[in-house]
Amino acid sequence: MSRPEFSFITPTYNCSRFIRRCYWSLCQQTLQDWEWIVVDDASTDGTAQLIHEISDSRITYYRLEKNRGAGVARVRALRLAHGSWLVIQDMDDCSFPTRLQQARVAREQGFDFMCSYLALIDGAYSLHGFRGWHETGYPRSFPHGSLCGRTDIIRSIGYPTYRRGEDQTMVLHMANNFNGLYVPEPLYVYHEDANITANRAMMGHYCTVLQMLSLLREGSLKPSVGAYRVMVAHVMKVICLAPVCLWPPLYQRTLCWRENLRIGNHGLLSEDQAAFLLRMSALFPIASGVS
Repeated sequence: MSRPEFSFITPTYNCSRFIRRCYWSLCQQTLQDWEWIVVDDASTDGTAQLIHEISDSRITYYRLEKNRGAGVARVRALRLAHGSWLVIQDMDDCSFPTRLQQARVAREQGFDFMCSYLALIDGAYSLHGFRGWHETGYPRSFPHGSLCGRTDIIRSIGYPTYRRGEDQTMVLHMANNFNGLYVPEPLYVYHEDANITANRAMMGHYCTVLQMLSLLREGSLKPSVGAYRVMVAHVMKVICLAPVCLWPPLYQRTLCWRENLRIGNHGLLSEDQAAFLLRMSALFPIASGVS
C-alpha cells in the first residue's frame, strides 16, 4: 500500500452508534488521500463488527484486549499510522469537508501543525457555540480535536497513559514549541453530549495539572507567571466543579457561554458548513443524552 498523505487516528470505546457518521464525514473530505486508524479500547458494543462491515481498504482496525484508556489507545494509533501528517478524529465527532484541504495548505507552507475552532453540537444537532484557541500569551493552547500535524513530531511527543485529559501534553508541547497555522474557522464538529460531564471535566483538569508539571520539569514549558496562573486556574476548576456534578447540564452551558463570549457566537459557520450539519442530522439522527 502506498503511503497516504493523511492518517486519521481514532481511539474508541463503546461508541458504535457514531461509527457510520464518523466514517461518512471522512468520506466527504475534498481530499481523499487518507487512511483511518481505529484503535478499539476493548469495546463491548459491537464496534468490531460495524467496522468490519465497512468495506474500505483505507481502514486499519486494531483491538486492545483489555480496556487501557484513551492515552494508551492513542499511542497505539500513532504506531500504526502511515501518513505524512496525522489528523485527530474522535469517533463521536466529525470533520467538515475542507479540513484536509486546509491541512494540506499548512503542510505546503511549511507549518508543523494546523489547528482550528470547533463547532459544538448536541445530540439533536443544535449548535451550542464554538471553542477557540489561544495563540497569544503564554502558554499557548488550542482544542486537541482540531489538531493536524507532522507525524514525526506528534509521535515524538506521544500521550501519557491517563484515562482522562491525556491530550494536554500534546497540545501544550505542540503549541509552545512548534510552528502552527491557527485557522479562525471551525473545521471540526465536537459532539458535546457524547462525552462532556462535570465529573470527567474535573478529572481532565486534574490530569492537565499533572502534565503541566511534567512539561515544566522536562523543559517543554518555560517557568513563567502565565504557566503557573494556568495551573492554578485548573486547580480552582477542580474545586469549583464539585458542586456542578449535582446538575451536569450546568457545566455544558457555562462552558459554551464562556467560549462564545471570547470568540463570538455568530457568523462562523459558512453556508456550506451549515448545510453539511443539516444533511448529517438527516442521515444520522442521534438522540440527545450523555453516553
